[in-house]
Amino acid sequence: MLVYKKLQEQKHEISRQTAAIQKIYDELSLERTALEKDKDVIAAYARKLDYVGDDEKIVKITGLRPYEATLYDTGTALKRKPIPFLSESACKMCGILFFALTFILLSLAGGGTRTMAHKVHAHGKRTYYEEKSVTVQL
Repeated sequence: MLVYKKLQEQKHEISRQTAAIQKIYDELSLERTALEKDKDVIAAYARKLDYVGDDEKIVKITGLRPYEATLYDTGTALKRKPIPFLSESACKMCGILFFALTFILLSLAGGGTRTMAHKVHAHGKRTYYEEKSVTVQL
C-alpha cells in the first residue's frame, strides 16, 4: 500500500505539471496568434524593443532603468523519485514461509478429518452424511 500511495503521489504531481505546461502553451499560442495577426500588438512589441514608427519621435530620458522583458516560466524538470519495494525473490520467500507456517499450524491443530459422502438410493434420491475418521497417536 505504501508503494501504491507513492506512485499515486507521483501521478498527481505529473498531472499538476502537465496542467501548468498546458496553461503556458495556451498563453503562448494566444500571444503568437496576436503577434501574427494584430498590428497593434506588433507595434506594442516593437516599441518594447525600442523601435519607432515613421511618424513618431524619440525622447531619451537618462537615469531610468531599462525595460526588462518578462520571461516565461517554462516549469521545472520533474525527475522520477525512487520508490522502495520488495524484490520478487523476497516476496516469494515470504509466500513460502507463510505456506510452511500455515501447514505446520494446521497439521498440529487438526486431530481428525471430516469428509462428506453421499448415498444414492434405488429411486435416485441422494442422502448426504458426514464421515468422521479419528487418528489415534500412541
